[in-house]
Amino acid sequence: QTFLSLTKEFKTCLQQYCESLLSKCVPGTTSNGTTVYKLTPGMEVTLCYLLNTGEYCADVVPQLEQLIKSKMLVEYEERVDFNQECDVFLDLVAHMLKALVSGIIDKTESSFRDMSSKSWHTVTEAGEDSVYIQNISRIYIELVPKIRVNLSNSYFKNICSKVAAETTQRYVWG
Repeated sequence: QTFLSLTKEFKTCLQQYCESLLSKCVPGTTSNGTTVYKLTPGMEVTLCYLLNTGEYCADVVPQLEQLIKSKMLVEYEERVDFNQECDVFLDLVAHMLKALVSGIIDKTESSFRDMSSKSWHTVTEAGEDSVYIQNISRIYIELVPKIRVNLSNSYFKNICSKVAAETTQRYVWG
């Protein structure tokens, strides 16, 4: 019975901890059904830390469940279930991924918008580098290394793929 009470307390604390982590994310603004996250300087690193913490908790919570079950009578084991708490932390990870991708896209938005609205038929000569590409490159050079060193390979690749897909959808096909 003591372990069941302890389980209830752990569940409450894990939920509150996840809410606390989520509150540290930059708030998004919604327009036209899309939520945009504006990254303040250094926020990309904070989002990486929050994502990593969510991933760690999602990995550790099942171990906590097994530990509690191993210490109690068999007839009580089925009443110990931390699946919902794992899901909450996985949702936190997904939220942080979404915020990072949205924040990167938002920072490059004006350059892409200016580039796509330019009357290219009036351009008479081609150059090696445009002001649009310089601005976009500067943003990527600033953000990507910080994100890269703070995330696992799989999450970093995921973010890169999502940024590439979102950019392609908006500006090439959109």
